[in-house]
Formats: sequence, structure tokens, C-alpha cells
Amino acid sequence: MTFEGRNWDTLSGLSAPLVYYAVFRWKKLGRTALLGWNIPCLGLLRWSNYTAQKQDVYFLSHERKKQQVHAG
Repeated sequence: MTFEGRNWDTLSGLSAPLVYYAVFRWKKLGRTALLGWNIPCLGLLRWSNYTAQKQDVYFLSHERKKQQVHAG
């Protein structure tokens, strides 16, 4: 997974400092807003994990086919 791929959970990491300052330093956002930001971020993490697993399964299945062709 890279920044060029479908790694959308990097958005949560990049926005984390802004949310920190808005909630804890500037007191502009409350706990509800923090949870409202956190839940979609967890969804982005889950989506990135799902796509990474899907790509690994695709890659491994094609590697096994290549090995079988060369072995047989």
C-alpha cells in the first residue's frame, strides 16, 4: 500500500493534528464531533485493510499458478 494506491486511511492520519487542535486546544469541537470524525476514520482503515487483503489474495493466487506452470 502506498500513497499512490487506494490507501485512503492516510487521510485520517493527516487530519488528526487538525482535529486534535480543534478539540483539545481551541475547544471549537466537542466529544460528539470527535466521535463523528473517529468512526469514519475507522471505516477508512477497515476499507484499506480489506483492499490490501484482496490484493494479497489476488497476487498469491497468480503466483501459485505461475509456480504450477513452471513445475508441471
